[in-house]
Amino acid sequence: MSSTDDLSWLRHRALVRSAPAAADDLSWIRHRRRPADTTTPATRTAPAPPATSLDLGGGNDTSLDLPTGPAPAISGGVSGTPTAPPATNTSLDLSGGATSLDLGGSGTSLDLPTGAPAHGGTSLDLSPGGPPPPPSRGGTSLDLSASPDVPGASPTVPGTSLDLSPGPAPSPAPAAPGPPGPAAPPPAFTPPRTQGSAPTVLSPRQPSVQLTRLQSGIGALTFEAAWSPDEGFVLGCAYQMDSGWSSVLRQGETFGPLVLDRHAGHQRLRLDLLHGRHLQRLIVFGVPAVDPGPHWAGTLLIGTHGQARIEVPVQPPPPGPTVLLSLYNVDGEIVLRAEAQTVPGRIRDACLAFGYDRIAWRDADTAIPPA
Repeated sequence: MSSTDDLSWLRHRALVRSAPAAADDLSWIRHRRRPADTTTPATRTAPAPPATSLDLGGGNDTSLDLPTGPAPAISGGVSGTPTAPPATNTSLDLSGGATSLDLGGSGTSLDLPTGAPAHGGTSLDLSPGGPPPPPSRGGTSLDLSASPDVPGASPTVPGTSLDLSPGPAPSPAPAAPGPPGPAAPPPAFTPPRTQGSAPTVLSPRQPSVQLTRLQSGIGALTFEAAWSPDEGFVLGCAYQMDSGWSSVLRQGETFGPLVLDRHAGHQRLRLDLLHGRHLQRLIVFGVPAVDPGPHWAGTLLIGTHGQARIEVPVQPPPPGPTVLLSLYNVDGEIVLRAEAQTVPGRIRDACLAFGYDRIAWRDADTAIPPA
């Protein structure tokens, strides 16, 4: 038989034989009663609650269970009502003696041995809602807030809290007194000024006078001997320039701004202030010509710019030269002082007594003039 005939025969045979059997089977299944289930349904095991409590005090067991794996699968049949998972416990208990830390899974306990158990619990509850537990007597909390004072409240049991609230600033300590400073120097002596309306008379009680800057720099300063030329003193002067040069000027001589001559029958020394700014100091002295007697008297008159006048009384000359007046240039202002000092000896001795020690002398009364 060919392959085509075999396939046709087999197809026809399968249709004929399989149709009645299928019908019979379905009818039997409909009328067949399901046998009773005699097997005990498997109880669904509830998953372990995700224990997250940290218990470090209270009882003997203070383990911390933190399982992180999935809940175990349900075994057995599908019958039975699934058990609801328990409420998640998120309290952190720090009380107790043992301090083992159980992280769940395969052996991850951490033992934290401590000393004697605390008197009270220090659990930390992380669950939402609910009032916080009261603080324990021997707690280890860190209090950073400033607690207000409640009137009539009982005193708080001393704990170990650290209060970082700002306190009152301490008052600064008084500064220690320092050592006394140096005493102020006494004020420098300032000579009086000239009076324009009346002459200024120099005396032992007021021996000096200071010219103004205008009187010290404009015009000329004149020294005139108000006595008879045949009696009394013969005028002369010793001077020192700012260059250090020193010399003596006698009757009829001239040097730079200084002229010693006669005017209206009287001896006169004239200082040109326009060219006398380089003059540092000078003295006016007198040498007695003849003995005038005990009743003789004279005056040395000084005239300035603006017709101001200064008078220096002159007493009868004793033997020897007498320094009548000294002049100093102090910062551009002229200071005059009545000396009335007689020096025993010669003119050179009088000059040396007032510090003119750079003068070259021909003899005791005659100095070498400048070249």
